[in-house]
Amino acid sequence: MSLRRIAKINYLRFSAFEGSQHIASEFAIYKLLEVTKKFKRVSILEVGLGIGSISDTILTYKKSEDLYYVGTENNAFCLESLKKNLNEKSYNTLRILSGIDKVFELRKKFDLAIIDGSDDNILSLANQLESDAIIAIEGDRITQVNDLKKVFPKAKFVHSISLRKNDPNGVGIPWHWQGGIKLLFLNPTNSQLVYCFTEKLKTKLINMYRKFLK
Repeated sequence: MSLRRIAKINYLRFSAFEGSQHIASEFAIYKLLEVTKKFKRVSILEVGLGIGSISDTILTYKKSEDLYYVGTENNAFCLESLKKNLNEKSYNTLRILSGIDKVFELRKKFDLAIIDGSDDNILSLANQLESDAIIAIEGDRITQVNDLKKVFPKAKFVHSISLRKNDPNGVGIPWHWQGGIKLLFLNPTNSQLVYCFTEKLKTKLINMYRKFLK
């Protein structure tokens, strides 16, 4: 099954759950799967687990036993939703902490950090990331992106966007474009530089096409 198909299935499944109005877009889920697979990410930190659309998809697809997955969440509704929404194997693999301050106590470094929520300690992540780590920021979060760029001035940045609109069966507004995702490659390898360049080119062409449609 293709990564796009996997992303669509889980996006639509989570769209039916209570609290789904804040889940990641279908495109964002797809790109996270792509990055995890392409760059062989094995230790993942997700800031803001929500009701579990991202963690469930990645843990299920990548097989939970192959990943070290830590997520932060302190909202009571979301914590209960994670228990209900994730399959038992994924839920038991997922390590849930109340905030980034608790992550520091693990003395573990991550090669992929997914920012899907707010936390006052986000800028302190530098010491928790591998040298070749990737930071993915889901949603707008412009302030967080700009702050992270200052912390990692050598990082390569790309904002990937979709040419597809929201599935009418999902939670997103059908005539809106699927939400994009922002990626920071801290110390990009050659393959990451190529990926970044390609994504920037795609984004430029998609933006031109969108403007043409107006």
